[in-house]
Amino acid sequence: MKKNVLSNIRILVASSENIIRNFLKIELQNKGYQILIARDGIEALFMINTSNMTEAPFDLYLIDSSLSKLNYNKLIDKMKEVNISKHIILMINEPNPQIDSIKQKYPVIGVLKKPFFKKELLDKITTTLDN
Repeated sequence: MKKNVLSNIRILVASSENIIRNFLKIELQNKGYQILIARDGIEALFMINTSNMTEAPFDLYLIDSSLSKLNYNKLIDKMKEVNISKHIILMINEPNPQIDSIKQKYPVIGVLKKPFFKKELLDKITTTLDN
């Protein structure tokens, strides 16, 4: 995808970890994506609901499994209630014994195992957006 096409793609990054938020914001903005940042699950849900009411929904959701205030399970359940069930990437810590149950409960969700490299991130985003 060309940079000018990517500038139309809006991504919500939801992570309680400052280092993850900063890394994703810098790397994805450098690639041309529009990035909005949520520091916890409550803020992410507010941004999702506001976006759905006032403008187009986000094109992609990068959600950290270590979200505070509203965990990723509850956030994704709330997203499903407003018909958002695809273009979601869940960033998880390795090893995660819940990975199989996560994939069963949310089969359309992409999983990105932390720590990850920039190429893995960009490949996962491209694959997720293409589906």
